[in-house]
Amino acid sequence: MTTELERLEQQIINAKNKTQKSIDALQNAKNMVKENQKKENELKRKIERLKTEKERKERTKRLIEIGAMIESIAGGELDLYKFQSYLNQYKLAISALKKQRRN
Repeated sequence: MTTELERLEQQIINAKNKTQKSIDALQNAKNMVKENQKKENELKRKIERLKTEKERKERTKRLIEIGAMIESIAGGELDLYKFQSYLNQYKLAISALKKQRRN
């Protein structure tokens, strides 16, 4: 037959065990949250990297197409510095075209 004191001591032990289990469960949940946040951040970085890569490829393609058009119109290769000087004369007109496209 257990005494009242032994019964109360057992209740204390049980309460401590439950508390420890709760602490362990909270720690596991905390670790899961950290892990999920880490995965989310990795995915965000990957998405940003893919967007940047896509934009870079689109720009490269556009520049190649522009260069191809210019070579086609010029009938062959050009001296880039002379061509740049030529384009600088029309800088304002080119900027105006760019603004018109945006509107």
